[in-house]
Amino acid sequence: MGLRIGYAEPHATSADYGPGFAFVLSLLSDARLVTTAANGRARAGLAERWEASPDGRTWRFTLKPRLRFHDGSPITAATVVRGLSSRLEAPAPLYPGLRDITKVEVLSATEFVIRLREPSWLLLEALSFEAVRGNRTAGGGAGPFRLERQEATAATLRRVDGNHRGSPAIDRITMRAYPRPRAAWAALLRGEIDLVYDVAPEALPFIERARQVQTRSFLRPYVYALGFNLRHPLLQHHDVRLALNYAVDRETVIEQAMAGRGQAASGHISPEHWAYDPGVTPFPYRPDRAAALLAKANGDRERPAFTCLVPSRDPRLERLALLLQRQLIEVGVDMDIEVLPMSAMHARLARGQFDAYLLDVAAGKDLNFPYWFWRSGDEVPLAASGYTAADAALDRLRYAQTVTSAEIAIHQFQRILHDDPPAVFLCWGETTRALSTRFTMAEGFEGDLLSMIADAHRASSQSGADGNPVGTASSP
Repeated sequence: MGLRIGYAEPHATSADYGPGFAFVLSLLSDARLVTTAANGRARAGLAERWEASPDGRTWRFTLKPRLRFHDGSPITAATVVRGLSSRLEAPAPLYPGLRDITKVEVLSATEFVIRLREPSWLLLEALSFEAVRGNRTAGGGAGPFRLERQEATAATLRRVDGNHRGSPAIDRITMRAYPRPRAAWAALLRGEIDLVYDVAPEALPFIERARQVQTRSFLRPYVYALGFNLRHPLLQHHDVRLALNYAVDRETVIEQAMAGRGQAASGHISPEHWAYDPGVTPFPYRPDRAAALLAKANGDRERPAFTCLVPSRDPRLERLALLLQRQLIEVGVDMDIEVLPMSAMHARLARGQFDAYLLDVAAGKDLNFPYWFWRSGDEVPLAASGYTAADAALDRLRYAQTVTSAEIAIHQFQRILHDDPPAVFLCWGETTRALSTRFTMAEGFEGDLLSMIADAHRASSQSGADGNPVGTASSP
């Protein structure tokens, strides 16, 4: 039984579908030592268990038995240690959770240890990003599907029987990249593909009306944020940043820019995270309060203004930028918009050459990215914003050794980002996986593509009046 997947990446060109396409392929074909649930809790991957020493500086991992790569070669502790050691020596920047590793050692065929200079609460989450691979050929993966063929805009994968996750009912996956989201969901409605990886909110009403499609929606692990450079003469003022937060009507943002599909944000920790503090609430819409704070901070100086960087080829962010521009004008602030390619934007952010930026910033179930974004002094910053207020809380999180101490640090981080905001955290956008009713979808779906596909089965069918099979599974 084959499954055809459509994927649209807004920032891609027809010749290069970039990191997003490759990431989806990796989800299907690679395996990791640890995985992470939607609430941020670590779960077993290739490693069936782990334990930390009392001082938090030595972690002992045990692999599941009889693990194999796609080419049949065994996955051993020595294989894992070689891969991790190579990763630590590579010039590419490391996730914060890997930066305290001093040594990785083999104990036995299925056991190894990671030694740290300091305890690291972020270690397990960082390992969930690192694929365990053997050789560099297509047989070097360890996931439930083997990459058989890959081109610029298409790929084919085959099921791997006897995988550590079990054998999926799907035996073959073909994946095709589309230049626009509309093209992907139109192909689904025409029956040319079976699954759309990411249905935008504005397209969902069309999808939901289609009898041949079933959907599951969830919050994306990204927060939409209008981030500030605190070196800017206007944005360095605490009262100005508070004012901009009060000036934005988040409910209108969700309704008009997200087609009503989203949740107002209070910071960079997902409301689905196990340690989220619901007592830290989103800023209310108070344009009167915003105007008063701006008058206090700006005095009789000229009308406040700044320029916001927005990535090109992303209609959702461009619509959102225009909406924010209108809302800020109402409180007397001019926000100019500069649209540029994503690669150029990332370079500008890393060098600190910006006033402000508008992005959907990675967050969700992982804490490595919030740490990387807001901890100042990083050698390879994601955004050199000059923000330092959260440094102490982030370090307490990084070096936490207990669930309680980590939770306290996360709550402190949430509160600091609210009380001394480095950004206007707008909302958590909602997205949807759309699947043909030719297949059934697991009820416990959390947005995890691999679990969705691994648990999918061909729906039972009956002959329709025209003699063609009609799926009996119903849309939720």
